[in-house]
Amino acid sequence: MERINSLTEENRTLRENLASHVDDESDPTLESGADEVEIYGTRSIYDSRPGGGYGTGEWHALTTWDEIFRDIGPALINETTESDLKKYSFAFPCS
Repeated sequence: MERINSLTEENRTLRENLASHVDDESDPTLESGADEVEIYGTRSIYDSRPGGGYGTGEWHALTTWDEIFRDIGPALINETTESDLKKYSFAFPCS
């Protein structure tokens, strides 16, 4: 029983030390999941009208880091290729 009490006290002390160090190590310049970020890129467009053809169009979307990793996270876990990962950009509402 004495050993359990000793371990309980050590655990409490370690938790207090951890809680006091977490705030010291936070970097205020880093963004968090709820912070908004604008992403942008280009996409290939095919115009099937007479005289049309292939072209490019620009797109941009305002989203959060949480939404980005929600959509591309599974692909990252499965070690997707960069070209396949680019296809996930279509999950964001574009302007």
